[in-house]
Amino acid sequence: MPKVWTDAQKLAPGDAAVQAFTDAGGVFLPLAYSLLNSTNWGSGGNNQLDTAAMYLALHLFTVGNKTEGAAGPISNEKVGDVARARDILQQNAWESTPYGKLFRLLMNTLPDRIGLVSGSGRLFFPTPYSFFP
Repeated sequence: MPKVWTDAQKLAPGDAAVQAFTDAGGVFLPLAYSLLNSTNWGSGGNNQLDTAAMYLALHLFTVGNKTEGAAGPISNEKVGDVARARDILQQNAWESTPYGKLFRLLMNTLPDRIGLVSGSGRLFFPTPYSFFP
């Protein structure tokens, strides 16, 4: 049975931002469910779909709620007149939140690491999550 935001909040009792957010429009969990392939996440007693959807929704909310912006921290380098900057989170977006780490652990329990994008036979991450092999 699809979960609601208050169910996801139970997974993050110490996170003040998650607890304060009401998601009155019902955005994050429906988005998470739409990104997960329900066939690959199992059914019945082995169903990890709801848990994965809640962790993914919490991750998406937390990344979007960061005070420095959804892109996260920036690494800057400068040598003489040449400078470059890169988004640190692009290297490992799942590790940027505790919920992303837990989602990735769940995803690693799936056969062939197939988890995102409904109907896909392969693991596919929409940008910026395209860094997985």
